[in-house]
Amino acid sequence: MKQNLLNLDLKELEKIIQSINEPKFRAKQLFEWFYKKNVLDFDLMTNLSKNLKIKLFNDFETKIPKINHVSYSKEDNSYKFLLETKDKKLIETLLMISEKRVTLCVSCMIGCPLKCKFCATGSELKYVRKLETAEIIGQFLVAMNYLNTNLDQNKITNIVFMGMGEPLLNLENIKKSLKIFTGENAFGMSKSRITISTAGVTPGLSELINEFGVKLAISLHFPTNEQRSEFMPINQKYSLQDVIAEAKKIKLNKRDYI
Repeated sequence: MKQNLLNLDLKELEKIIQSINEPKFRAKQLFEWFYKKNVLDFDLMTNLSKNLKIKLFNDFETKIPKINHVSYSKEDNSYKFLLETKDKKLIETLLMISEKRVTLCVSCMIGCPLKCKFCATGSELKYVRKLETAEIIGQFLVAMNYLNTNLDQNKITNIVFMGMGEPLLNLENIKKSLKIFTGENAFGMSKSRITISTAGVTPGLSELINEFGVKLAISLHFPTNEQRSEFMPINQKYSLQDVIAEAKKIKLNKRDYI
């Protein structure tokens, strides 16, 4: 089975490149093709040698989800993408366009294990698995290509992890995605334009926000533990007090959090 290079952060890709006896700088060249130029076909990468392209074709791939359907809402000028993963599962991605910003709402799981009663993903869809890094950033690449091709737009300004799934339960791939979204050799997005949303999973929360400096949205929904536990089973494991205590560990750095 070929290894998907889009599952790797820059340091991991550098190790792979060196393992096939190529200079480390080739990894940065690949990153620029993937994330600055939105080119995933090795054959179109003009500054790569023929020998390197052969190695890449033989052992590696750059697979992302494919568009199954796109629906448009005039009410809020949004585009909902139904995307198909490699194992033929479906995920949703939402592109919201306003005068001042273009925001992409990304998913991190196929389904959700939290089963919040008011959420269609958790209450109506079966939880299948976590999304790979390539499937998370792939949503951005698909949306960018759609913007450039169909909407005369060339930039997504904001990202919110508020789609299907709980980001704090897919921590490793969320971290890799953030490295790629904010990396200078990749998308180069401002940390202040990325928001992580959680239903209140506390392990790793403050560490994640402090490490990457992105914004945080906590879905409280109810003011008491009794109400939260009734509608959000996760509160039985991580109470409001636990969430508040974890949030207090976050270094604000003079920035506002949602």
